[in-house]
Amino acid sequence: MWSELSNFNLSDLPVLVVSGLDGVDHRVKALRAGADDYLVKPFHPEELLARVEALLRRAGHRKWAGERVGERVGEHLRLVPERRAAVWYGGEARLSEIEYRLLQLLVRNRGRVVTARQLLTRVWGDESAIGGDRVKFGVLRLRRKLREAAGPDAPDPIEAVRGAGYRFVTAEEIDRKRDEGPAGQGWNTREKRPEAG
Repeated sequence: MWSELSNFNLSDLPVLVVSGLDGVDHRVKALRAGADDYLVKPFHPEELLARVEALLRRAGHRKWAGERVGERVGEHLRLVPERRAAVWYGGEARLSEIEYRLLQLLVRNRGRVVTARQLLTRVWGDESAIGGDRVKFGVLRLRRKLREAAGPDAPDPIEAVRGAGYRFVTAEEIDRKRDEGPAGQGWNTREKRPEAG
C-alpha cells in the first residue's frame, strides 16, 4: 500500500492517512511514503476536521491550495489558472509560478493588508521569514508584467502600505478614490502610509 502512495507526486497535495492500523511502524511507513498526517480509527469527527484544517493551513503556499480563481475579480482582472496568467485591462500577462501565487493570495485577501511575512510563508514557503527582499522584488516583477500587458495608463492594483505589507486594490476602488480625491490629483497605489489608529 505505501509503495503505491510513494508512486504519486504528492508535492502539491497534502495527504492524511486514516487507518485502523495503530502500530508505530505503520505510521512511520505512511509518513515516509509521503503522507503528511496519520489518524487512527476510531476518531472523533472534530479531530478529523481539525487535522484537515491544519493541513490546509500548512499547505496554503502550495499552488493547489490557492483556491482556483478562474473568474473575474472586479471589472478589469481575470486570473487564468490553466495558463498561469492574469488578464488586466484586457492584456494578458504570463506569470511565473511565484508571481501567480503572489497575485492570487493578494486577490483572495483584497482590501486587506497582507504582511511581507505572510507572503514569504504562503507564497515562497519560507517559514524563517527573513527574505524580505524577495517579496519586494516579486511585487516589482508582478507590477511590471501587469503594466506591460495592460499598458501604461492602467492603474497599479497592488498598494504598498509602508511598514505593513501589500494590498490588492480593485480598479473600481481606484476609480472611486480618484473621484473622491481633490480635483486634479490621481490616486497613487504604489505606496501609502498606514492610517494612524
